[in-house]
Amino acid sequence: MLIGISADREKELRNMCKYCLMIVSDFPKRKIIKKYDVLVIHRVTLNKMPVKQILAIPVTLMVNSDGIIVWKYVGSKTDRPPNKLIFDAIRNNLE
Repeated sequence: MLIGISADREKELRNMCKYCLMIVSDFPKRKIIKKYDVLVIHRVTLNKMPVKQILAIPVTLMVNSDGIIVWKYVGSKTDRPPNKLIFDAIRNNLE
């Protein structure tokens, strides 16, 4: 099963994503994102006030049925893994 997990609110997610896979909103508690350690906290200044900005790192994980990560691709704001890389990882990790 292929599932997308996002730190965005469900309404925003529906407007952004038109994928043919299940998308789960992990907002507001971000439990799933925290479990897989892909959450970063930035301290930024906004209008001369310190603000804590919580962001999820764009990451693609392949998790087996025991919840163990068997493949991982960590991206940046605009970086995502090529489809071929994902399909190769799926083929290599089929049980």
